[in-house]
Amino acid sequence: MPDPNPDRAAPDQGATQGAGAEADGGSGRRVSPAGPPDPCRSLIRSAITSCRLGVMLVAATDRGLCRVELGDTPAEVKRQAQEKLAPARLVSSDSQLLAWAALLEEHLRGIRPHLDLPLDLSATPFQRRVWEALRLIPYGETRTYQQLAASVGRPEAVRATARACASNPVAVVIPCHRVVRADGAVGGYAWGSRRKTLLLEWERAQAERQPE
Repeated sequence: MPDPNPDRAAPDQGATQGAGAEADGGSGRRVSPAGPPDPCRSLIRSAITSCRLGVMLVAATDRGLCRVELGDTPAEVKRQAQEKLAPARLVSSDSQLLAWAALLEEHLRGIRPHLDLPLDLSATPFQRRVWEALRLIPYGETRTYQQLAASVGRPEAVRATARACASNPVAVVIPCHRVVRADGAVGGYAWGSRRKTLLLEWERAQAERQPE
């Protein structure tokens, strides 16, 4: 029986086995398999800026974004990113990352509903399937964890699907905030339920203003 509260699920051992890498059709989005450290990730560029949700950190390899964090202070988002990206070292960024951060801010403000930024993410095959499904959820809409699990062909794996959402490394870019509980509650969010609620409210309002 599906877990009624997927947000508190424990790690799923069956979803942590790595496999071959896949690239996304020339768009620049790249999801790598889980495995040994990638030499390209020993130094990771990062930029911190204010945004509509507080403070945002964007980090990238030469291939694309690998981390987007949200928080209340620069120190908080830097600590969050460094913990997740260790042993890689974060270094100050360039204008490219600041440009991507500006696009994310436009997205948060409803100016740019659709994002297509290059990604370089390490993932298990199951995480990759869930993250790809998340990117198919239309702006202004939501899905339940049960619906998301079914969409990746694993209707029985509601808890594992929730864990894959929780492991999303790029806030907003992969819109895990668009997945809610079956009872209508917002559910958990790595960057805080308040931010998740705000994102859903902003996107819903903006979608309603769009012409048919």
